[in-house]
Amino acid sequence: MWMPAVFAQDEKGCEGVGFAGPPFTQYSPKNLRKQLERNPKDVNALIHLALYLEEQDQLRQAEGLYERAIQAKPNCYLGYLFAGLLRDRISRRASSDAEANIRKALSLKASLWNDGNLHSFKMRHPELMGKAPPSQKELPSIPEELLSGSDRFTIGLGVGLILATPFVYLACRRRSGSG
Repeated sequence: MWMPAVFAQDEKGCEGVGFAGPPFTQYSPKNLRKQLERNPKDVNALIHLALYLEEQDQLRQAEGLYERAIQAKPNCYLGYLFAGLLRDRISRRASSDAEANIRKALSLKASLWNDGNLHSFKMRHPELMGKAPPSQKELPSIPEELLSGSDRFTIGLGVGLILATPFVYLACRRRSGSG
């Protein structure tokens, strides 16, 4: 199943909201619902229950929980991020809502631009996302990547092998001809 690659333990706006890898018993749907009965604005419980519902293909219910998380903690990027990704998954018509949520998440945490969860969204909506935010350093272009650090070694090795091939061929032919 899909599981987000987001960690928020040290984020100021998302303080108290975190993902701890494998689900613990505290994150069981039953326990999350109990937590929400005690505190309907518990963003940690809202997001974890929404993730569970999303995995169960209860997308509209998950969307409602993400919205509640946004309302409960508007400075936490997680609600915006997951609501945007989910809305994109629900319907192409919701792309403008999805983009708005994704943009808000990016404004709260610019490093999300490189988040794996956003990769497919950016690929499906290049016209919506445009280029990386000005605050983010753009990734190097392909020629720069080819000539960077360890890639220079790889290219040199490849060129060396290509240039050495005729000599290796001749050496093998002489060896087989003399024996």
